[in-house]
Amino acid sequence: MKRLFILASLAALMFSPIVFASNSQATTSSYTSGSPQVCQFSLSHYTGTINSSSTKTFTVGLSCPQETDAYATVIVVIEGELVASEVVKVPAGKTKSTSTSINVGSSYNGKSYKLGVQ
Repeated sequence: MKRLFILASLAALMFSPIVFASNSQATTSSYTSGSPQVCQFSLSHYTGTINSSSTKTFTVGLSCPQETDAYATVIVVIEGELVASEVVKVPAGKTKSTSTSINVGSSYNGKSYKLGVQ
């Protein structure tokens, strides 16, 4: 049952809008004065090469601090295939997570990857 939930979650991620960029921060947008600010997740980097079975360390950024912890799902895509994901916490009142990396296994060593976040 747990495996089915994980597969369904990963499938939902693949069909959801995901931020991909080339080594740049996602932009923050807001509406007219008086409207709530739109907060977005970003990553400290979006691409790299798998080394020692994992991605380079990265941080998840949040364009505006929240009163409660915020959680972002980060995915790793290699050769067009979703190979791993991890939920990363941005603590309440902060705009950046701690540094983390995602382990994908030694079979991907030397391969290029892309990260996505939502």
